[in-house]
Amino acid sequence: MPNPTKTKRILLILTSLLALGSALPSAANPAIDWLITTAQTNGAYTTENDIATPFTATAETLQTLYQLNETSQPTLPPALEFIQTQSFPSTKRLSQTLIRSALAGQTLEPITSQLITRLNLDGGIGDLSDYDSTIIDTAWALNAPINAIAVKGNHKGLPLQKWHIT
Repeated sequence: MPNPTKTKRILLILTSLLALGSALPSAANPAIDWLITTAQTNGAYTTENDIATPFTATAETLQTLYQLNETSQPTLPPALEFIQTQSFPSTKRLSQTLIRSALAGQTLEPITSQLITRLNLDGGIGDLSDYDSTIIDTAWALNAPINAIAVKGNHKGLPLQKWHIT
């Protein structure tokens, strides 16, 4: 049975060390191992206790594993395929897919084109094409290319001039 106090302590240590630029301690290894064991046959990282959708849980797990440089895990390619085959094209999902694709070194242009086409006349972006602008969707869409560049330095396929980001 997981120990919430120990998990909180590990997260606090990790956050503190990351803020100082230090390497991850071996205390993170059990958490990494646990994430990897949640891989399902369809590629998703999920458990029956998750409050997030399989898409979101998988997207967040992928980002975590890539940022921890756990790139040799055999569960990564099926998870990336799972993310890319999900059909509900919400702005949040497109934004998450853009970030994960950047982490994996994949081309970003098709996703950025989809996000750009959602730009409304009022300057905001909605959940889907032709939806009214929302704060959260606009923030997700603007944050995605910034995160893609920051996490991997991958701007191949990002039409930054269309976003007025240089």
